[in-house]
Amino acid sequence: MNPLIQSFLATKSLSANSLKAYQYDLQGFLALTGGVVNAERLKLYEQSLVSLKPSARKRQLSTVNQFLYYLYRQGLTDAYFRLENAEKPVQIALEKERLDRSAFYAYDVLTPGQVIAVLILDLGLLPSEIIGLRWEQIDLDFQVLTLKNDALVRVVKLTPVLVDMLSQLEQSETYLFERAGQAYSRQWLNKSLAAFLKELGQPDLTPQKLRQDFILKAVEEGVSQADLARQLGLKTGLTLEKFYKHNGY
Repeated sequence: MNPLIQSFLATKSLSANSLKAYQYDLQGFLALTGGVVNAERLKLYEQSLVSLKPSARKRQLSTVNQFLYYLYRQGLTDAYFRLENAEKPVQIALEKERLDRSAFYAYDVLTPGQVIAVLILDLGLLPSEIIGLRWEQIDLDFQVLTLKNDALVRVVKLTPVLVDMLSQLEQSETYLFERAGQAYSRQWLNKSLAAFLKELGQPDLTPQKLRQDFILKAVEEGVSQADLARQLGLKTGLTLEKFYKHNGY
């Protein structure tokens, strides 16, 4: 149904950023529903939005409802389906609201700040880990990243978005981010990330808040406290207890 998305978007007058957001929302909708439009699949999609901020949930509902109306007008569905704003179930409510990630994943030209942000959001990496990343640690064929911290070695799986992003970067001599074979400074990383977040309209976000969103997502998905601690390279899971206690784990 991707050609249908393009046909639908051709009817809209949108800015470049809005167009990316529409595309991302609709691709996510089709991925979850498998391109099948019926009451059961739409209810499943509605429930997938409950963890988002109200503003993000409202935007995605609006985008998909416009698309559903377009399908109906084109005679591609037998009935006019409309999504409703599903209430967030109390049992999965978190103390902190999840970030709307759609804009983080939309790009035409990658910037270092965007790659840094997604490395934190998708893998929970620390800035100190990112700044020292070497290409030899990244295996795009097997889609994994190997990290070493003192005597601890951990292998984390790259997300499809990160595989695509890293595949588009020009591979330098040693480090993921470098100049003349030398890794950039932590100050450079902070400035690059801050510039991207400012362009995104979210200058209040920090590496800590992005990493927290990674943790919140893992908790929602049912990752155990011990497994999450290992994935983050923590010696114990004590610092994660507040996230699990709030959700009844």
